[in-house]
Amino acid sequence: MTMVVVFDTADVVPAERMDATIAEFQLQSFPARVTFDPCDDITAVMELWRYGAVSVFRARTTGHRLSRTSTHIRRGPTATLAIAVQEKGVGHLEQHGGEESFRPGDLMVVDLDAPYVAGWDGAGAARSIRVPIQDAGVHPDELPELVRRIRASPLHGIVARHIWELCVPDSPADRRTRGLVGEAGSALVHGLFATVRDPADQIRSDALMAMVADFVRRHLTDPGLSAGMIADNLGVSVTELRQLATSEQFDLDRWMLAERLRLARCVIARQGCQLRADQSRSLGFADRAHFAEEFSAAYGLSPQEWQQITADRRGADG
Repeated sequence: MTMVVVFDTADVVPAERMDATIAEFQLQSFPARVTFDPCDDITAVMELWRYGAVSVFRARTTGHRLSRTSTHIRRGPTATLAIAVQEKGVGHLEQHGGEESFRPGDLMVVDLDAPYVAGWDGAGAARSIRVPIQDAGVHPDELPELVRRIRASPLHGIVARHIWELCVPDSPADRRTRGLVGEAGSALVHGLFATVRDPADQIRSDALMAMVADFVRRHLTDPGLSAGMIADNLGVSVTELRQLATSEQFDLDRWMLAERLRLARCVIARQGCQLRADQSRSLGFADRAHFAEEFSAAYGLSPQEWQQITADRRGADG
């Protein structure tokens, strides 16, 4: 998609602008409370771009505060980070027990699944990229400390400029190109955090293993899923990843296979027929014969037998 102006108060009668703006903010972000500073007239323009799994949002508004509480988070968890560059005015953020101000050009990192208050006084504007936290290569437990170091990153200015340039009137129309641009944005954010992680600061093994599990479950249907892909995403070497798995008495390859077979078992039961060739390949199996071999070894029956069992159950229930 090219840029879309999703909201402009110029299209709303003055008496309805506050309610309309608050409703649009909530629609374009996540469950939260929005309040505007007293003023003669609220103005707001919101624009949205999508680059694959990454979205970019630009807001130009009068003074406001966006508050997301634990209750809001329970209602709408996101597993997402917002990395914003202040465009106009002075931004403010309260999160993780700290409060900070952001001038034009500064990066603001917001964990959307931790309570926060953000906004600015008077007329202001910001551009933000929203990236799945797993794609950023961080764990929520380490995020507060990494965020405190962001301004010292050699990539701070590069990431800020990248976010700025993503907000253009004519973004690529081709879906594949937009996806590649989004992946580049995620990679830059990943690199941003990698540059401020002290080599002496190791993520707890249980936290890292949780990140591995989350990543694998989100990419089970990616035929390229591998130890190398996981290690690249988490910012560690394959050797470090395998050493960690061994220390946790965890066979990474067998576990990925088991998770893929579990998903395949559910798909067969749901669709009432065998996996198509493309489904087998997306789950990392060379062909249906390879899949049938692994399935039979894991469950003690063939995919065809499992299909018949689930069909009989549906018939009995019906």
